[in-house]
Amino acid sequence: MAGGDHQVAIGAFRRYAYLEPDQPVAHVQLGLALEAAGDRASAQRAYRAARSALARCDAPDVESALGGYRVEALIRLLDSKQEGRNP
Repeated sequence: MAGGDHQVAIGAFRRYAYLEPDQPVAHVQLGLALEAAGDRASAQRAYRAARSALARCDAPDVESALGGYRVEALIRLLDSKQEGRNP
């Protein structure tokens, strides 16, 4: 996604989310890529899927994938995305 090719990123993150449906980070990354590509409705679905996945996994597992961020920060990000704000 950093290279600016949103469609390639979306495809990669869709595969990630498909293969790891209980991994919230997969859905968050997909949502961010979709939002960057201008597909707000699909991004919102990905953010809701991320929130749902959070309920199905352990916080320490999620935090290890967040690179030093805490689950609470991810929840704030998702809440802000659902409310239409950027954190």
